[in-house]
Amino acid sequence: MDVAQVQRALAAGASFVDARSTGEYVGLHAGGKDERPGTIPGARNLPYDWLTENGAGQLLRTEGLGKLFDTLEIPLSGEQVHFCHTGSRAALSWFVAYGVLGNKQARLYDGSMAEWAPRQELPLEQKIKL
Repeated sequence: MDVAQVQRALAAGASFVDARSTGEYVGLHAGGKDERPGTIPGARNLPYDWLTENGAGQLLRTEGLGKLFDTLEIPLSGEQVHFCHTGSRAALSWFVAYGVLGNKQARLYDGSMAEWAPRQELPLEQKIKL
């Protein structure tokens, strides 16, 4: 996805999934010196390592993945945009949504926050400001 597609998805009410750490999601940590801290407005946080057994190399069972999405109020259907800092961590959450849980409308924003956060004209939500 490119920025224009992400903006359209945001305006259309798509669900957004931020696969970064909670510290990045709430705005305590920024990805780079030119990046504003925070997340795309309305995004849900699903750190990528939560999708695996003990944060390691094996995915949780399908039932556990579904429960995780449900608990975090991430829909299992409908337009969904997964992002992180550069798209690598979000590739895992996208794969789980699309390939394991069957949401064929899940998409990956590969530019992610490295592309979004430096652009002042794009909306950003910082949940914790210190």
